[in-house]
Amino acid sequence: MTEQSRPVPAKRLLYVATRWPWPVATGRQRMIDQSLRFAAEGGWKIVLLYAGRREADASTCPLPDLEHHLLPMPKLPEAAVNLAVLGGRPLQDAFFGSRSAHDTVSKTIDAFDPDTILVDMLRMAQFVEMLPRRPRGRLVLDMDDVLSLRYARMREAGTGNVLGAFGERLPKAVRIAADVVPKALLGFEERRMRIREREAPRNFDATMVVSPLEADHLRTRIGRPISAHPPAVDEMPFRPRDYARRLRVVFLGGDNYGPNAESLVEIERVARILADTAPGLPIVFEAAGAVTRDLGLRHVRRLGFVPDLADLFSEDAVLLAPVRSGTGVKTKVLDAMAHSVPVLTTSLGTEGLAVEPESEVVVRDRVEDLAAALIRFAGHETGRLASVARGGWGYATRLHLRPDVRRTFLSQIGGAAA
Repeated sequence: MTEQSRPVPAKRLLYVATRWPWPVATGRQRMIDQSLRFAAEGGWKIVLLYAGRREADASTCPLPDLEHHLLPMPKLPEAAVNLAVLGGRPLQDAFFGSRSAHDTVSKTIDAFDPDTILVDMLRMAQFVEMLPRRPRGRLVLDMDDVLSLRYARMREAGTGNVLGAFGERLPKAVRIAADVVPKALLGFEERRMRIREREAPRNFDATMVVSPLEADHLRTRIGRPISAHPPAVDEMPFRPRDYARRLRVVFLGGDNYGPNAESLVEIERVARILADTAPGLPIVFEAAGAVTRDLGLRHVRRLGFVPDLADLFSEDAVLLAPVRSGTGVKTKVLDAMAHSVPVLTTSLGTEGLAVEPESEVVVRDRVEDLAAALIRFAGHETGRLASVARGGWGYATRLHLRPDVRRTFLSQIGGAAA
């Protein structure tokens, strides 16, 4: 075999993740899954290190050649020691930085010798920053959201918990403390997160966030290059919809995630208003996603897991997403737009998206206003629904198509010009 015909070895990617991503149930799991799939499609050999309390079910992994190992999260005594020596770091760092996890990352880098190390969220950056020497490969930080902005919003609104989605993996005593003093903790974490968001990108060759809007904000704030790695959607033709017979109001998200459960309860409130004030309107309510508890929903039909979104987003669907908490870009909103489904949501439901209210999405924050919008849509404003659906579909296909998002992501981890 000549030098020119010898096969080029696959590039090696080490992904240091905040969690096991499968089965995908949250927005962050979807983004981890998306990144790993893009890398696999790009021919990268991948090792996944994921934080958790126990080994994940390997049978849920859809990538057959993926090597993966657990990064054990610290138990309460070790987390307490971490808190005592945090310095200026956010609280989150203390709940992920176990000695065992640091050793696993260091040994994996030595054995695997990755061409690129991709770190999932700021809380995992410590595993690269605290190595005895800088690795040979390219270092990429995927920050997910600009969390200081989220914490400021939650603190001002008096809602939300600083522990976020990872709180369920922490010791019970920590969860109770976060519930008792949420506003103080949010302010504390917000200040420390702003410092980390300014300093951590200096230790990496590239930094990404999910939202293009937040990429612009952070780039201006810290004076460093920041790229966007948003959720990707498949390209689908625009499909006109028929609401002449009925309006089918749908929601996407399992109740095993707190913000989704809150949204489902809000949808029930909307449905009750309609039942009381406009009982004759042809409107039905359906929700897809995991059913793990009884939320007392009497007007919303629970569908459980739906394997094909096209079935949920069929001809007479309208997405209702009354988001009240949680962080980041809401992938359910983008999925509906890509399927040419009109979206009715709250201001928080469009967070991180550069959508035009009223032309690409309908935004109403009060439950009564959400109900009133549905009454109008079911009456004489079905043409308005078609216009919003067209606008939302145009937004999703303009900024979130899978080939475009994949190309930019691969350029970031590979070091090529985007």
